[in-house]
Amino acid sequence: FVALFFITMPVTSVAKYPIVDPSPSFTKALGNFNVCDYLTVGAFTGSGYVFGWLTARKPFRVPQSKFLAGIGLMAGISYATLSSVQRFMGLEANPSEVKRYGALSPG
Repeated sequence: FVALFFITMPVTSVAKYPIVDPSPSFTKALGNFNVCDYLTVGAFTGSGYVFGWLTARKPFRVPQSKFLAGIGLMAGISYATLSSVQRFMGLEANPSEVKRYGALSPG
């Protein structure tokens, strides 16, 4: 039964764009952040801070805001890293990556 499960798993990640790197490292993905990725990290962080400020009572506003800003920072970095990796793998539009690194396969 277990072997049958692994054999019949569907392929859900078919590249629609040229593949630059099918398995990019974490540091390569972080180094490939573009302006949109940095804005995403900032938006997650800022919204976490604002949400913490609005939902806490007065003596806890600043600590809760800082805590939720940290959670937002981690979420933003995770989301931006995912976007960067998907551009390398050809799952999102990647003209700047193809220009910078070259394409592994035509897409």
